[in-house]
Amino acid sequence: IIPACVIPRKHWTHRQVILVGDPVNIRGLCGDKPSMADLNKASEYLREKEMELLAYYDNLQAKKQEKKNKKKSKKEKTYVQIQP
Repeated sequence: IIPACVIPRKHWTHRQVILVGDPVNIRGLCGDKPSMADLNKASEYLREKEMELLAYYDNLQAKKQEKKNKKKSKKEKTYVQIQP
């Protein structure tokens, strides 16, 4: 099973973002004949991986916004008003 997250679009013109994680071997995690408890444990593990993907995406967006704000602050000019 491959954990994946689909990030909702902000506008229909924006690209669809899909985050794909590393494959998870359920047989290695639960065995050949898993019980319901094993399957629940596997689903919790997959959910954790999906949350890690979302956290990764949020960190990327925060860094991107920080860079954008830095550039914007460098471009802003300060004007001094001269009084007569």
